[in-house]
Amino acid sequence: MNRLDERLKERARREDCPVPQGFDGRMDAILEGLPEGRRRPSPRRLRRWAAAGVLAAALCVGGVAAASGVLELIARPGGFGGAAEGFQPYSAEVGASVTDQGYTLTLDGIGVDEAFITLYATITGEEPIPNWGGEEETGPAVWPLNLRAEGRELEAWGAQTEWERLDSHAIKLTQRCPVMTVLPAVVELEVYTDQLVPRVRGNWSLDLLVDKTAPDGESLVAEPNQTFTVDGQRITVEKVAVAPSGGGLVLSTKSDRPFTHFILRDDQGTVLPHSYYGLVSGGLRALSNFYEFQGGRTNMASLTLVPWAADGGTHRVSGSLDALPLTDEGADNGYTLLSLDVGEEQATAVFREEGILGLSDEYTPDFGLLDADGAELALGGAKEWERDKETGNWIVTWSYPEMQAEQVAGVCFWQPNCMLLEDEAVTIPLN
Repeated sequence: MNRLDERLKERARREDCPVPQGFDGRMDAILEGLPEGRRRPSPRRLRRWAAAGVLAAALCVGGVAAASGVLELIARPGGFGGAAEGFQPYSAEVGASVTDQGYTLTLDGIGVDEAFITLYATITGEEPIPNWGGEEETGPAVWPLNLRAEGRELEAWGAQTEWERLDSHAIKLTQRCPVMTVLPAVVELEVYTDQLVPRVRGNWSLDLLVDKTAPDGESLVAEPNQTFTVDGQRITVEKVAVAPSGGGLVLSTKSDRPFTHFILRDDQGTVLPHSYYGLVSGGLRALSNFYEFQGGRTNMASLTLVPWAADGGTHRVSGSLDALPLTDEGADNGYTLLSLDVGEEQATAVFREEGILGLSDEYTPDFGLLDADGAELALGGAKEWERDKETGNWIVTWSYPEMQAEQVAGVCFWQPNCMLLEDEAVTIPLN
C-alpha cells in the first residue's frame, strides 16, 4: 500500500465517509499501472517519471461524499476550453460539486505543478448572479477561491482570475494561483470559500488528493535558501521552479517595500522576462512574493539576478511608420517597437523588452501616433496592455473614436532611463 492509498483510506475513516464497495480493488488496479518506486521527488531537481496521468479523489464534504470512490484523472494538455484553453499544460477533469445557500460550486478540472495551480470551476445559482455595480462591462460578482495544501493555507497574492458568463445563473471561472512552496508528489488539496458571491455567506469546500508526478517529471525545482542584500534590503531566494505551466521565483524580504528592480538571466546569458503576483511587504516579518518568468529551461544550472536603478525619467523615441522596428541606444535595457497596426478605430503595437525592463511598478510600454509634422495626435479613447506568454512581448491596444487613417504619418514611444548594477549581480545555483 502506498501513500496515496493510505491517505484515501485514512481520510475516509476520519471523516466518517465509508470506503465505497470495490474501492480496494479499483485502487490496486490503478496503482499497478503506475511506475515502481514512486516517492516524493527531491526538492532540488525533480526526477523524471514515466507516468502521464494525474490521480485525484474527491473526498467527504460536510458528511456527504462529493464523488464516490477514486477519480482517475488523465493529464490533458491544453486545459478545458473557453478562456482556459492552453492555460495549464497538465490538467485533469474532476466534476465534484458542493451546494450551499442556493449556489453550487463545481470543480470541473484542476492543473497542478510546482509553478501554478489552475482551477477550472463553474458557479451556478438559483438566483441570477449579478455583475459588479450592476454594470454589464464590470463582470460577474464572484469571489476568488481559496486553497489549502497539506492543511496549510496557500498564499496567493494577486491570483489571476478569468471568467466567462454562460447565462444569468451560471459563470465559468478559471483561477491561476502561484505555488509558493515545494509540494509533495501526492498533495492533499482543499478548494474552499465561505463567500462565492457578495453578501451571501456559506460553506463551499472540496477536498482532493492529486498525484502530480507527471508534471514533476518535466520540472526543475530548487530551494536555494540563499540570502543577499541590495540597497539595504535583505532578500532570501526561497524557491525557483521551471514547470510545464511556467517559471516561478519566490523571494522573501523583511522590508517596508517589495523588491522589484532586477532582471533575470539564465546560465546562457539570456534575459528571462518576468512579472509579479500581487506584491506585498511588511516591516515586522519577512513576507514572500512570487515572480513569474518566461523562457526558463529545466536544465538550467543557475539563474542570475541583476539589480537595476532608474532616475524615474523617460525620453521619447520617434520615427516614421515604415521605420519599424524602432528603438534607440537604450534598446539593450529598454523597448523596441516591433510592429504597429493602425486602423480606423484601433491601433495595436507590439514591443520587445530587453535587459532591465519587465512588468515593474514603474514602467510599461506606451506609444503615440504622429502627424506629418511630428506632432502627437490627440485621439482620446483608451489603451489596454497584454503580455504574450510565449514570447514575453507586450501588446498595447489603443481604441479611439473613428479617425482618418491618413492623418497618421509616424509613431513615438517613451524609453525609460535605466542602468544595470552588474557589480551587485547574484548567481543562484539550481543543482
